[in-house]
Amino acid sequence: MLNVQCSECKKVSELSLQTQPSPFENVVQVFLECPHCGSRIRNHFLSVELIQKQLELRHAVTQWNKHKTRLNFNRLAKERQAYAVLFDSEQEKYRSMLEALASFEKAVAEHGAES
Repeated sequence: MLNVQCSECKKVSELSLQTQPSPFENVVQVFLECPHCGSRIRNHFLSVELIQKQLELRHAVTQWNKHKTRLNFNRLAKERQAYAVLFDSEQEKYRSMLEALASFEKAVAEHGAES
């Protein structure tokens, strides 16, 4: 749980991350929602690939916590870097796709209104 001040209504609430399906297969949107005004902040997209990379990162953390060796430290650093690169790439990809989908839906709606 996080104590967060809503940017819309300015009320502070204890919030937890929520998920909802996205328009893309095997991807969910992770967000925070204000219980007072219903304002949503989309935090990030979570894909199957990111979940797999999270599991690999958790494994590297577990190994580091069990045995603090240089090898495990290097593996952990490598997994953290790989996750960061994949996370940024996935966010850019799905945000771009979501913007394109919104533009397409807007154009379809405008064209339908003209007919």
